[in-house]
Amino acid sequence: MDLFCPGKLNLALDVGSPRGDGLHPLASWMVAIDFGDRLVVEKATEATSTFERRFPDSPAGAVPWPLENDLVYRAHAALEQRAGGRLPVSVRVEKRIPAGTGLGGGSSDAAALLVAVRALFRRDLTDDDLAAIAIGLGSDVPFLVRAVAGAPSALVEGTGERVTPLSPPRPGSFALFLPEIESATGAVYRRFDAARRAGGDPDPGRVRAAATEPLTDDGLFNELAEPAEEQTPELRAVRERIAAAIGRRVHLTGSGSGLFALAADGSEARSLARQAAATTGVWSRAVRALAPGQLAPGAP
Repeated sequence: MDLFCPGKLNLALDVGSPRGDGLHPLASWMVAIDFGDRLVVEKATEATSTFERRFPDSPAGAVPWPLENDLVYRAHAALEQRAGGRLPVSVRVEKRIPAGTGLGGGSSDAAALLVAVRALFRRDLTDDDLAAIAIGLGSDVPFLVRAVAGAPSALVEGTGERVTPLSPPRPGSFALFLPEIESATGAVYRRFDAARRAGGDPDPGRVRAAATEPLTDDGLFNELAEPAEEQTPELRAVRERIAAAIGRRVHLTGSGSGLFALAADGSEARSLARQAAATTGVWSRAVRALAPGQLAPGAP
C-alpha cells in the first residue's frame, strides 16, 4: 500500500489544567492538509519487519532519534501486540514534514501504518479499534487515523481520544510557513503551566464556534501560541516578519513552529507563499484542507 500521510493544522486550540497524570485535556479543531509524508508498506517475505526512512524533498533533513523511538516502529509493535502475533512488513517512509513544527508528521506516519497494516493483513479492526491503539502513541494519532481513513476535519477532545467529525473549513486554502525552528512540546506546556494560563477544563463550545463559514482570522485561536513564542522568542520575530511581508495575520499550529495564514483561494495562497518566501527566505507553500473521503485507502 502507498499512502499519503497528511500534516494537520490546529485552527482552534483550547487547553485545560493538567490532570493527575500530568496530561493536559484539550479541545481542538484539527484539519488535515495536502502537505505531508508518504508511507509505502508491503507484506514482508521474511518473518522480520524492516523500516526505512528517506528525505527526498524535505525542509527538515534527518530525524534526530533512533528507529526504535520512531512512531511508525512503535505503531507496528503496538499493532502486533494487539494481534497477538507477527505482522511482518517492509516499510518505507518518505519524510517531508520537519520535526517540531506542530504539523504532526510522525503521528501521521504512525496513523497511516496502522491503517495500511490493517488492510494488508485484513485484520478485523474498526477505526475505533485503531484509535484506541493510537492514543498510546500520541494525542494527534487518533485524529490522524480518522484523517487517513477519510475524515480529515474534527473536534478533538480529552487527550486526543475523542474525535468528532466536523465539516471541512470553507474556504480551505492556506499559506504554510516552516521556519528553521524546532519547538519542544514539553517546554511549551511547562511555560503554559508556569504562567498559570490553564484554568479548569477546555471549552469545546468555543472551538465549535470557530468552525463557521466562512473561516475568518477572528475565529481562530491557539492557547499555546503565546507560551511557544515566549519559550522561543525567534519564533515570534519570524511570525511578525511574515505577517508584515504579506499584510495578513499569521497563526501558529499546535505547540510547534509551523505557521499559516488564511487565503481566499488557492491562487491567493500561492501568491502569499511566494511573497513570504521572497521577502523573508522562510520555506513557504500553498496548501489546502483535505476533503472527506479523499484519503480512504482501497483494498490491497
